[in-house]
Amino acid sequence: LAPGYEAVWQAEARALMAIGDAGSEVRFAQLMAQARQGFPDSQWPRWPEAAAPPASRPVRSHVEAGGGYQGLDNGLPAWKTLYLGGSYGLAKNQTLYGQLRQTERFNETDHELQGGLVLPVLTGATLTVEGTGAPGAEVLARWSLFSELHLPLPRRYGVSLGWRHRSYQDRHLDLFTLTGEKYFGNYRAAWTIYISKLEGADTNFATQLRADRYYMENSRFGLLLAAGKETESVGQGQFVDSDTLS
Repeated sequence: LAPGYEAVWQAEARALMAIGDAGSEVRFAQLMAQARQGFPDSQWPRWPEAAAPPASRPVRSHVEAGGGYQGLDNGLPAWKTLYLGGSYGLAKNQTLYGQLRQTERFNETDHELQGGLVLPVLTGATLTVEGTGAPGAEVLARWSLFSELHLPLPRRYGVSLGWRHRSYQDRHLDLFTLTGEKYFGNYRAAWTIYISKLEGADTNFATQLRADRYYMENSRFGLLLAAGKETESVGQGQFVDSDTLS
């Protein structure tokens, strides 16, 4: 309404910074480009480098349903999955989530129930704890435990340490993960190292690189490159180590 009034531009800039989501950051950059042209002698704010990255802002609640299909060669039956899940924000940076999943692999059908909690710890860090149960499962783990600590660092870097324990019919599998990430603008780059150890077997290593672009605050698209060895349960207490490239 008053494009020649500098205080209007300053107020909008402060409002966008207060909202702080990915869409506001894009709008802020556009606004500042116009403002510096219109008022070249004025001082304008900068988007704070320590602002929380888009992925760390929890949605208050959501429900999600989906499925998957993987075709196998050598005449093996396809892998299929269906799931229904959701989450609910209990308080600031506290989220409760769960999921019910059905999988079909190697002509075996398993059902799994998952539940987890995300909690704030220390200053800015979050801790995720999770458990699953699949009584009588033939391919999936009968039960599993998972924990991950995510620590944000200055200049929009971050690091995560994770551990997952899966207990199958006769053996158990431990998976350790280490992730480093960097947010810049509406983009995120991350590198993850996976170390897995099946009871009575050799240790396997894998790695993943990925880049994502966030848009409309809670949506994203990206690319990933992953390579290494992974251990797959094929039912009846049998496991296969595979060399993978994705």
